[in-house]
Amino acid sequence: MIGKVVENWLTNTTEREYQLPFCQILSLKGHRVVHVSSHGQGEHGKDVVSYDPKGHLCAFQTKTDNIGVREWQNINGEINDLTKLKVSLSNVPTQKGWHKSYLVTNGRITSDVKNKIQIYNQSYKGNASYLKTIEYDELFGDFVQVSDKLIPTEIPDFSRFLSLLLADGKDILPNHDISKFLISILPLRTITKEPKKDFCRRSIANSLIMTNFIGQHYLVEKNHFALVDLWIMLCAHILAVAERFRLDDSQ
Repeated sequence: MIGKVVENWLTNTTEREYQLPFCQILSLKGHRVVHVSSHGQGEHGKDVVSYDPKGHLCAFQTKTDNIGVREWQNINGEINDLTKLKVSLSNVPTQKGWHKSYLVTNGRITSDVKNKIQIYNQSYKGNASYLKTIEYDELFGDFVQVSDKLIPTEIPDFSRFLSLLLADGKDILPNHDISKFLISILPLRTITKEPKKDFCRRSIANSLIMTNFIGQHYLVEKNHFALVDLWIMLCAHILAVAERFRLDDSQ
């Protein structure tokens, strides 16, 4: 069931929607994420920046859907910025060498584009960062593999979760059911012992992922009112956890 949920979410999500879950994947792989794009000016094609477990600087450009020759031509400027301009962030020391560059998409990259990338890498050897790719199959495998950390293996209120997944994206948000479901994931029920901060952090991460899944059909229907309502409800419940267990910004 989790595989089907991940598949449905990943094939319908946008680059902004899967960006934070992708950062969760990186963190679970040992990366230290130092930048997540607000999709503004001055980011030079770098949506996510991290240090990998060996301390190498990595920059990721996230895209949506399949990338063919036309799509490659459309993003060529961003790819040039990603690979040929060094990372320039206040919290990242000046680079001595080149960072690792990755083009990430929840679709697939055609063989013609892969050939262009190979030629592109050969052309800029020594003068820019090599461009590597992460496609749907790798993303899907990563999300499923770590689903026990990203998603509760036993969803406490599975029937309610299923009904929320199947709700009509054109309708108003079922606030009562959303609240009940979030309470079942987050440590907000009556408990005899205060949970550890790490447990609270994982629960909050789980709530973000699950809310992302639930919001997909509202996103597809462009039901922005319901989406705003959904994320406001999530924020309110997370703040309740933070207040109850005295979590600070670092936790």
